[in-house]
Amino acid sequence: MTRKQALGEADRRLARLTRIAALTLVLGVIVVGVAYFVDQRSDAGPTLADRRVAAADAAVKKDPNNAGLRLALALAMQADGRVDEALDQFTQVIAVQADNKVALNAKAGILVDRGDLAGAQPLYQKVVDVAKGGEFAGMDTELEQAYYGLATIAMKQSRPSDAVTSLEAAVKIGGTDADAWYLLGQAQLAAGSPDKAVSAEQNAVAFVPLGWGDPYKVMADAYTAQGKPELAEYANAMVDVTASRYEQARQRLTALTGGPAALQAFVGLGLLEEMQGDTQAAVDAYRRAVALDASNFTAKSGLARLTGGAAGSEAPSGAPASASPAAPTATAGA
Repeated sequence: MTRKQALGEADRRLARLTRIAALTLVLGVIVVGVAYFVDQRSDAGPTLADRRVAAADAAVKKDPNNAGLRLALALAMQADGRVDEALDQFTQVIAVQADNKVALNAKAGILVDRGDLAGAQPLYQKVVDVAKGGEFAGMDTELEQAYYGLATIAMKQSRPSDAVTSLEAAVKIGGTDADAWYLLGQAQLAAGSPDKAVSAEQNAVAFVPLGWGDPYKVMADAYTAQGKPELAEYANAMVDVTASRYEQARQRLTALTGGPAALQAFVGLGLLEEMQGDTQAAVDAYRRAVALDASNFTAKSGLARLTGGAAGSEAPSGAPASASPAAPTATAGA
């Protein structure tokens, strides 16, 4: 099970926020050090998370005007599930540093979770206004988070075109962010652009191919809108894979290997067999995919993992070197 299955929306946002809060680490070293000291010398009792909050709180009490320490306290509280207290701390950080992007994003995320979209939107927009003209805007992950947040609100308010605009800005910064690519595909489909939706979902599953079925569901709907039933069947089979319906998925994918969804089917079979621990079957499937499209990212990556980089130089076992499936009529999508 990947984080896509294990995390709810609030926890996923916290995971994203934690990832982009790197700038707080320097100031947080003191807090972490205190927490470690307390942890090493405390008897069993409060959890480590509680002790981290206590250590951060102690640091803030010694230096209450230090916004960095207060931000570390807020993040620790949020990670410990003390959301009301975290919200208060984020608000205090913003009162001292109105342009603190981490605090603005974090407070906005909590408000979104509580349904206060009107309160969250100007906070995300503040981050955009502050950061979009910055020297390092093209790599500012906090700016990306703000664009993602604005898109989330737009989708909740049935404004997919606005969501597309925000998400296109987000993926220019975080090109490997599968969450952003997934939401972009969802928004593009809702805005009436199934071709673009397929491309976005292909990017989402290229980075996180298994463990969450949402991109494949959107992909199936987009392929259906395009009038491509075989590719829609492939996407639905991959939903089966992510739902652990392995034998059903194997049958559906195998049935597609002689038609226009052959490339996608072989990639899907490679992922399925790799997940099931059948290395040779996975290698065979990946090599057949590479024979159809030598640039397919997922198939090449699979071969690199399983063969140490021998990406398709040998024929699949049991098949002559010249054998290859029928060429697909659709663009590679897995």
